[in-house]
Amino acid sequence: MKKHIYLFLPLMLILCGCASTEKIDLLAQAGLEEPNEHFSASTFLPFSQAVAPSELGYWIKNPKAQPALLTVFNGVSLEQKGIYELVMRYVGHERLRLLISGSEYQNGKILKKDVLLNTMAYLNVNGAVEYRKKFAVSPECETLIPSLTLINPGKSGHATELLIEELSIKRVGTMKTASDELKKVNFAGEYDFSKHPAGEFNNMFKGKGKDAKTWSDVKAEIVELNGEKVLHIVRTPASYIYPYMDLQPFTVDPQYYFVALTFQAKGKGSIKPGLWWKRVEMNWDYYHGEEVQLNDEWQTITLTHPCLTPNVEKATISFTSQGDGEFWIKNTSVNFR
Repeated sequence: MKKHIYLFLPLMLILCGCASTEKIDLLAQAGLEEPNEHFSASTFLPFSQAVAPSELGYWIKNPKAQPALLTVFNGVSLEQKGIYELVMRYVGHERLRLLISGSEYQNGKILKKDVLLNTMAYLNVNGAVEYRKKFAVSPECETLIPSLTLINPGKSGHATELLIEELSIKRVGTMKTASDELKKVNFAGEYDFSKHPAGEFNNMFKGKGKDAKTWSDVKAEIVELNGEKVLHIVRTPASYIYPYMDLQPFTVDPQYYFVALTFQAKGKGSIKPGLWWKRVEMNWDYYHGEEVQLNDEWQTITLTHPCLTPNVEKATISFTSQGDGEFWIKNTSVNFR
């Protein structure tokens, strides 16, 4: 009976309707005891087998000593468009990779899964290491189910244990809502391919950066297809993996706004859309959506992501792909939400 309670708790939290602003201690709650359609990986371990409380915090243990461990927390009801801070303080084995993911659901169906924290553990003789990472909840999200994955990338040894002193979520703000006028502005308006001459498309960056010498350029050109001009992209495994296009400058600071990339695509292979924020002080903050398998029919693909990056200098959209691929893209837009 207890196992079934674990699976229904996310729904119970939705029905409560109240999003608490108090700190949520993830490890103090029960978690999933059985995998389901969304967490059916072979690395899944029941919460009670993976998490053990102690006077020092919580031990995350891998009793099967398998190379990777996945355990899933109970769903939490968070405020839509809320900004939250994930805090993790831990002591781990050298080179142990840690991933905290958040799966968003609406009406029991998954909306998206994002990695909230991705880091590597290193020995710290002076105590625990602490990470703080902000994330925002989508406007459509009704419940968020966090999960923890431990991976040992080495050939010897396994992801066996991790001591966590704190793993919590606390609300720290609210995302902004764009005005009606701002929502109408298409910051990818220059990529109306019908207004570009046929031939090579010079606005597509195909292999710049420190690793460019290891990749060949993808083929990017404007072609006419069934009476309309579209962007044609061809790549091979040796080609640059991140063909991208810069957006026109934003008219407002994008921090704390949701930004949506929408386009239509068809072709052979799969494509993973991306939104990148270029900081003034540092390099890029990258975000890539789910991989989409293309076919002979036009598909409308939308990637909506919150911008939490301060001091954004410029933004970019990318069309990541691996292996052989041939894509046709049209009707590209980027709008504030």
